Parts: sequence; structure tokens; C-alpha cells
Amino acid sequence: MSNYELKDVRLFDAVAAIESGRYQLPDFQRDFVWKESHRKSLIDSIQKGYPVGALLFLSVDGRRGESSPFGNKTFKYAPTLANDKAASDVLEYLVLDGQQRLTSTLMAFSSKASVAKWFFLDLHALFNKVQGKAGQSIELSDFIISKPKGAHPEEHLFAAHLLPLPFIGLPRNDLRSKLADYQRNLATNPDTQDFANFIMVEVYSYLDIFENYEFPCVVLPSSLDLEAVANV
Repeated sequence: MSNYELKDVRLFDAVAAIESGRYQLPDFQRDFVWKESHRKSLIDSIQKGYPVGALLFLSVDGRRGESSPFGNKTFKYAPTLANDKAASDVLEYLVLDGQQRLTSTLMAFSSKASVAKWFFLDLHALFNKVQGKAGQSIELSDFIISKPKGAHPEEHLFAAHLLPLPFIGLPRNDLRSKLADYQRNLATNPDTQDFANFIMVEVYSYLDIFENYEFPCVVLPSSLDLEAVANV
């Protein structure tokens, strides 16, 4: 019998699992250290559909009373759980390898992450770059800016054509509803008709990859002895 399981984890499912505390880190894990440039490069790679490396999990079912052999802590920037017991009770997987990548995706795509700034996609700059060349490969980081989200992030979209990246992590219909409202607003101005058509037809070719992206993952069973886990 194999001592591990292979599975694919959807990007937004991973974000939701970190938010809820189902994915946590062992206490020995180092701190999050990636800079903004590293986080943007990761988003670039994901948008291009490139592999960004496998994750390594250890199964720990807190709902059945299993406890982590290494201690456990929630991800930096994840929503705060009520107490240590609440965190242990919801734990499903310890992330042994993948903290930097998963924390970066949490910061980019979660509206619940406790970060001071959000990433925003400059839709107008993207349009100016690709108009007439739908689907061309781009460096998405060239169009991502970091700024405080403010009390009403939607205002950035309508006032400055800046799409908050956490909106991309919303359910498909919610994202499309927000962009449809934005597109209709653009369509009322003859000077932005072409831009409005880009939002209605072409922009999803650059966004849908995030919804469909999956991380390959190796899952070690909770029954595996500590020496074997350490060797891995």
C-alpha cells in the first residue's frame, strides 16, 4: 500500500481552506518571507498556466480528535479563529511544503485576509496593451498594482478601472455581475465603447485561468510515523 496520496487542489479551494483553518502550518515552519515581487511573479506563472511546484500535506483530522505531532498554527494573514482549540478542531491538513505559495495566493485572492493592501489589476492598461490581439501572452505583473483597499473596493473599479484581485476569487456569477455593471457603465460613453467590448468579451480569457488552476499535492497519512515524515 502506498504511503502517500496524490491529489489536485483548486487554487480557490485552497484559499477557502486557509481562511477556515482547515489548512494550517506546523509550529516549526519558518515565517512568511516572500516580497511583493515574488508574489506578483507567482500570479504571473499561474495566469500562464505554468506549474509552480507541488504542495506537501500531512493529514490530521481534528474533527476526529487527531492532533498534530508538530503543533499547529494558522497561516499569517488568515482570519483569526476563536482560540487554539477551535483551530485544532477544524484542522484537516498541515502544510509541510508550500507555505510561501499558499500565503501569497491568500493575500492576492482573499477578501478576508488581514492585509493592509490589496492587489488590483489595471484593466485599462491591460486593454491598451492587448486590444486587437485577444489572448496574447502577457506579464500580468505589469498590470498589477498594490494599494489600500479602502472601505468600498468597488469604487476602485468604477473610478480608476482597477479590478480588486479578491473579486476574481468570488463565485463565477458574482464576478460576472460586478464586471457586467462596470461594462454597462463604460458602454454609456461613446469614447469607451471599445473598452466596454473588451470587458464584455475578452477580459475573461485572462481571468478564467485562476478559477480553473490546480496545485498538485502529495498527502501523507496521519498514520505515517514521525521518522518517515521527517525523511520526506
